[in-house]
Amino acid sequence: NSLCKGYSAVSPDLIKHTMEFINRDITPVVPRYGSVGDSGDLAPQDHVALTLMGEGKVLFKGETVPSSEALKETGLKPYSFLEKEGVAFINGTSTISGILSVNLHRSMEIIRNAILSAAISFEGLKGTRRAYTEWAVESRPHRGQIAVAKEFLKVINGSKIIEKSTKTKVQDPYSLRCIPQVYGAVLDTLNYARGVLTTEINSATDNPLVGEDEVISVGNFHGEPVALISDFMAIALTDLGNMIERRLARITDENLSGLPPFLVENSGLNSGYMIPQYTAAALCNRNKTLCFPSSADNIPTSANQEDHVSMGTNAAIKLSEIVENVKQIVSIEFLLGAQSLEFAVDEPSPVVSKIYMEIRKKVPKLSVDRPPYIDIETISQMMDAGLFTGLQSSELEKSDL
Repeated sequence: NSLCKGYSAVSPDLIKHTMEFINRDITPVVPRYGSVGDSGDLAPQDHVALTLMGEGKVLFKGETVPSSEALKETGLKPYSFLEKEGVAFINGTSTISGILSVNLHRSMEIIRNAILSAAISFEGLKGTRRAYTEWAVESRPHRGQIAVAKEFLKVINGSKIIEKSTKTKVQDPYSLRCIPQVYGAVLDTLNYARGVLTTEINSATDNPLVGEDEVISVGNFHGEPVALISDFMAIALTDLGNMIERRLARITDENLSGLPPFLVENSGLNSGYMIPQYTAAALCNRNKTLCFPSSADNIPTSANQEDHVSMGTNAAIKLSEIVENVKQIVSIEFLLGAQSLEFAVDEPSPVVSKIYMEIRKKVPKLSVDRPPYIDIETISQMMDAGLFTGLQSSELEKSDL
């Protein structure tokens, strides 16, 4: 898209040839590491350029094959780069922005699912909705906080469990009481990132740029804007996982939850869901180690001509792992939350009941120990298919946050 801005002096044929790769589902195989996020993503974009020329490797029809084979099968000819086109193609922030675009989309899906999984735990732990009272939430008018609180109230609306607990409890622990504040801050972070990324992918990030009557060496290739938001998202999502893990620890602790130990009857004989909480704790620890901001580091390159670089591609790659880890933590909360409702006396909300029944279609109640990884994987696949978010019309989707 950067080349389409008209400042790169490339021919329309290069754009068309690139589009043919997309339309024919030919995906260049690119090494994960090698970019410092400045002077563009030179190393990874080099590998993309190679495939247009009929060199290198591509993913085609589910297999990794030489690019020349894919071109031959689809009837495409190798592209011959003209003057200026080579440097224009490999310059810019295309790799960082591409990885980050996928991460941002996945992160928005994760937070929508996380609101639903939190609601199930909230029901299982008999939370009170006092802290979600509209005027109290809006007394601190962060947009994300208000949006999450409204969404959460929609999800738990009609719950007999929460109706009863709200009459008897004054307050909840922070992992239940502060969901709007924490999730709202994460949502605001994601929406800030979306604004920066939208600008970035619609910008000319080549160098040099060609104007009407002059050519200028510029710095638009510097990946700092997208490097910073990659690191910002990494911190936000890591803490989202931290809060979920605290609810998992609480819901499996009989002294804090009032539920059977590890959510299973005959807990002395069965381990129940003890180990999934371990898994969540391990994933949280891993995320924390990935939170060191790549953008805070700098290693000069190109004989010190490139004496400050963003390391944004590494930031985006680290973020990919964090996103997947948090998704698995959310899956675990769905699993344990559904199990906690097996011991409920009163009825949960209609939305939570639908989610519970959707889970039970594929994951039975845990009565005796079985390998939990199968259940976690199943719920993760259900999240990918949108089976939970599709049950509730989301204000987060409709809003302009």
